[in-house]
Amino acid sequence: MQENKNQISGSLKRKEHLDMMLVTEDSPWSFYYQFNNEESLLFYKDYQACFGTLHTVVYSPKELSLIVGAGENYVPRIFTFKDYVNGRPITSGVLIKARLTDNTRSYS
Repeated sequence: MQENKNQISGSLKRKEHLDMMLVTEDSPWSFYYQFNNEESLLFYKDYQACFGTLHTVVYSPKELSLIVGAGENYVPRIFTFKDYVNGRPITSGVLIKARLTDNTRSYS
């Protein structure tokens, strides 16, 4: 029961932080970095309880793009729908495969 109270309390703090961001921030990049930064209230790392941030994806309808990152503090990759719709192929550098193990990460 106490664990549920702790989870709810943390969720409410993150919701309050997010509500404040919705008023003060308008850049998809600021949202990406808030969700992907391990120091942020929005980033959560309680993997033992099967709860936490595995990846961050921000969709920008204005720019028709996705900002994508795997793991904390990850340099984002961008996927632009506008280019794809206009017939430009997706380059291999845009999409990544990540394999996460205990404390190591490898990308290909």
